[in-house]
Amino acid sequence: MRRNFIQTFSAIVIAGSVLCTSAAAEIREGSFSLSPMLGTQLFEGDQHLDDATAGGLGLAYHFTKNLAVELSGQFATTETQDGITDVDALTPHLDALYHFMPQNKLVPYLSAGIGAIRLDPDQGKSDTDLMFNYGAGFKYFFSDSVALRAEARHLIAPQDPENNLMALAGLSFGFGGQKPRQSTPLDSDRDGVIDGQDQCPDTPSGTPVDSAGCPKDSDKDSVIDARDRCPGTPAGTPVDSAGCPKDSDKDGVIDTRDQCLDTAPGAMVDETGCDLKFTLQIEFAPDKADIRPEFHQQLKDAADFIARYQAPYILIAGHTDNQGSDAYNKELSMRRAQSVSKYLQDNFGVNPQKLAARGFGESQPVADNDTVQGRQMNRRVELVC
Repeated sequence: MRRNFIQTFSAIVIAGSVLCTSAAAEIREGSFSLSPMLGTQLFEGDQHLDDATAGGLGLAYHFTKNLAVELSGQFATTETQDGITDVDALTPHLDALYHFMPQNKLVPYLSAGIGAIRLDPDQGKSDTDLMFNYGAGFKYFFSDSVALRAEARHLIAPQDPENNLMALAGLSFGFGGQKPRQSTPLDSDRDGVIDGQDQCPDTPSGTPVDSAGCPKDSDKDSVIDARDRCPGTPAGTPVDSAGCPKDSDKDGVIDTRDQCLDTAPGAMVDETGCDLKFTLQIEFAPDKADIRPEFHQQLKDAADFIARYQAPYILIAGHTDNQGSDAYNKELSMRRAQSVSKYLQDNFGVNPQKLAARGFGESQPVADNDTVQGRQMNRRVELVC
């Protein structure tokens, strides 16, 4: 008998675990419930009675969501183990019930109470004894007023003493009492997205968020709108910590358009991010620094370049090919740079304080010195902002 009871009680517990889920409070304070139930009653061996199917009915009043009192009774028809006598068993009792987690759909409870157990054979004398009982069960609510109910009880008649076990299942119908309040979904960080859907539950107050409750990043550049100083950045553009297109060398030309990513700090650059320079291809007579008339137009263009880009200083850099010694070429390139500087001052009124002449000789070629064309390209003067 005890093994059958343990198996029945275990089945009730397992079923309760499978059904367990959170929901709004289902047990109402001040309500009544009516519970028709069906199950089995197991008799102790020395009573010489077969185990029997039992039916019952309970009427409960819920003082609070947790605490209730219930008047109930079960009726079973069995027979003696020799099969001679039919016996009716009636167990009325008054119990206190304590419900755990009444805000859940699945509500487990404990019960204990006092009553009587009456055995009424069809032959012989009826017997009624005082009975104590205790047990455990659960209610699974399908709606505010209908629940599946299952329980197991230990019935103790202390006079003999006798022990009966009972397992029952059925429905519980609730009526009356206070209607459960409709709970407002919780939004802990007050960003307008409820906690159950919020993927970023600790968003700072006032931060614009997307539908997932995370700080909004409208242009998808990984910098949230609240810190993005360039909110319209095109997709795929590398950005800095402020959400603006990245300019690694700080020259005012963003990396995606910058062809010279290592420009020196403070250097003036053109629209490609490279040093702003104007190259003069001026040919000088051997060992001469005099400017010939056919190059005057180039020098006028150089003066226009200086006027257009108001840099604080202009470097006039002289260069040569590799014909001759290093020392000679450096001195020659310096004389030619100074010649261009003087021409710009004398003919176009360029401020001499703004011009800095330097001679670099053959050290910075831009073409191959092994060809005539390459050497011509290397004999040059550059104006660099």
